[in-house]
Amino acid sequence: MKNILIRLQLLASMFLLLLASCSDEMEYVQGELPEGSEVFFAKDVKQSYTLEKGDAASFKLSVYRVNTEEKEVVTINQTEFSEGADAIFDIPESVEFRSGASEAEFRVRYSKIEEGKSYSVKLTLGEGTPYANSSIVLKLSYPKKTVYNWQVVSENACLVENMLVFHGFQNLMIIDMTVEKAEGHNIYRFRSPYDNEYFAALLGPGYKSFFPENYDYPYIVLDGETYKEDGWFIPSVELGFKLVANSSPERDDNFKTFGSAAVNLSNNGQQIPSDSDEFPLGTYNRQKKMFDFGVVYEQIAGTGGGYQVFGSGAFVLYLDQSLMTLDYDRDFTWEERPELTSLYKSTIFQGSTSQEIESAKEDPTLFRFPSLYTQGVNIVFYCDTEKGYVSIPKGQFTGLTTNFGNKVFLEATPGVSKYDKEEETLTLGYTFYLADAQGNKTAELISSVETILWGHATEIDQLVPGAKIEAYLGKWNAYGTNLSTNSMDTATVEITKHPSRDVVILSNASKIEIEGYSDEFIANYDKRTGFISINPQDLSSLDAGDGTMYYPTLTFMNSTTGTFTMDKNESLVGGFTKSGKLKFVNSASNSGTYDGFAYVAQTSEGYLILGDQTSARICGLNWDKHEEIATSNYVVPSLEKASIYGIPFNFKKAVRERQNPFLNIVPKPMSSSNVNKNCTLNSCGLTRNCKLEESN
Repeated sequence: MKNILIRLQLLASMFLLLLASCSDEMEYVQGELPEGSEVFFAKDVKQSYTLEKGDAASFKLSVYRVNTEEKEVVTINQTEFSEGADAIFDIPESVEFRSGASEAEFRVRYSKIEEGKSYSVKLTLGEGTPYANSSIVLKLSYPKKTVYNWQVVSENACLVENMLVFHGFQNLMIIDMTVEKAEGHNIYRFRSPYDNEYFAALLGPGYKSFFPENYDYPYIVLDGETYKEDGWFIPSVELGFKLVANSSPERDDNFKTFGSAAVNLSNNGQQIPSDSDEFPLGTYNRQKKMFDFGVVYEQIAGTGGGYQVFGSGAFVLYLDQSLMTLDYDRDFTWEERPELTSLYKSTIFQGSTSQEIESAKEDPTLFRFPSLYTQGVNIVFYCDTEKGYVSIPKGQFTGLTTNFGNKVFLEATPGVSKYDKEEETLTLGYTFYLADAQGNKTAELISSVETILWGHATEIDQLVPGAKIEAYLGKWNAYGTNLSTNSMDTATVEITKHPSRDVVILSNASKIEIEGYSDEFIANYDKRTGFISINPQDLSSLDAGDGTMYYPTLTFMNSTTGTFTMDKNESLVGGFTKSGKLKFVNSASNSGTYDGFAYVAQTSEGYLILGDQTSARICGLNWDKHEEIATSNYVVPSLEKASIYGIPFNFKKAVRERQNPFLNIVPKPMSSSNVNKNCTLNSCGLTRNCKLEESN
């Protein structure tokens, strides 16, 4: 280093000589080279120390020199003592360099530090250099500790922890813990749960006396003030034991066992900052009253030991055990989605209603809507509208009870729930059931299929307005149910325009092929909306060939609820979907909900669905252009086959009636053998209120 300094001086001298040659008035005087060994402190030497305890202790300082050739003793001069500092510091008068060494160390000792006071002293090295730091001011402070007024905030807290994960114990729950909070401060603490009962329960009876009797177990502190902008800090804590690599835990009252990785540890020689993204501090969830400790460490002694770092979620403290169970209403931030207001069709309570839908801010595929069955209860489901994935969480309380007072829950019926992106229709399959206190299913009640027209507050919202009447003309594949075979079939319906009115004529929907018979009916066209509408209407009479005359009516059917109507005030509105299909939907003014229509005649024996020798059918409401390859999701209803011309059916006239469908259910008795088999560690005979349970 000295050689470098000399060369720099020579270059500077040559530069000055060149300048001097340009002026008769400048006279060059050569500067003096530094003498001695040029001893100095490092540029980043630590000069300020904040002490946690006032006990006598010491720390080391390193000094450096440029001239390393000979053994040398350098003096350390002490000046500028603050008041009382001369009695605090014990500093050697000199430091010795070995021959050839560029670095030497000396130790600064201190004692009798008083709480709440600060001390300083200036150190100056002999044989210093003007080119480096040959003087420093040491400062020691022992801040006065704040006296907190601790108040109990929970006596039923639960800690989920992984302290002994390398001994095979993962995600243990320690329950019924007491947690305190410093009055007026954002600081919490709880006694270390790692006591004799803990170790004995997990590692065997040999640990029943691991800690001495009346041992003062330390506190684990959650500090939300020191680094309040970054999170909750856990100062390193001496828990009274040390974990040993490839061995059993050992007692050690001076071993820093646990704490936040940030601030307490260094990474690549640099202290991990409190705002580290890689090693974040803890967080607090106010809704769940839950602390996530963030990234924490446990120190492991012995060969192969070090610092084991745990990611966020490995250590979690719940202030209230009852909040540990996921509550969708409480644990998510729900946002109103008026654009998703949808028409909801219920098979339990016949009819439909407009439902408001909300989504979770934390998960864009999580939704909820008010239960149709009772007030103050929401139904939650997951729906990925791009992938068509739908999931219904199990164990949702419906708000309903049986007449015995048993709560009714719901879950997904396997293989039913789906989202049809093309039709923008969400199908939810529910199974309603009873459960015991542990949540185990004891009896299934009924199942239902509910339909939601996603983002369409009415059925008509599915249709694109503005179609010309000519767009409806032509042949269409009209899907339906062949009652003779109880299977799906297709009728080729032809639509023509009335010559003088805004009316279209539909024919062959019944597939009755009898010479001279026309099964046509009419649909009115609305120029304003571009939709067509069908009403129940009287049709041409039909001669059965045996002297029997039938006077059919175009009748609306609901194959799911088994209801029908001939009320001419009801209507089905037809229009085109975004995909170009012709679809008929229920008018918002309808008193019932319908999914098809049929040619029905009333006789002295009851109502008959009419057809010819090969087909009597219920016509569905989703049609394709005749030229296209047909696909349909039409659900085939289960109807009995009967006579050729008139097929009786067990539908009833639609009556809207809503009541609790579970009032007359007799629940299956709950089995006494359904116990919580996770509580395996309670048999250890714990005597205090700190039971251990293995977490799911």
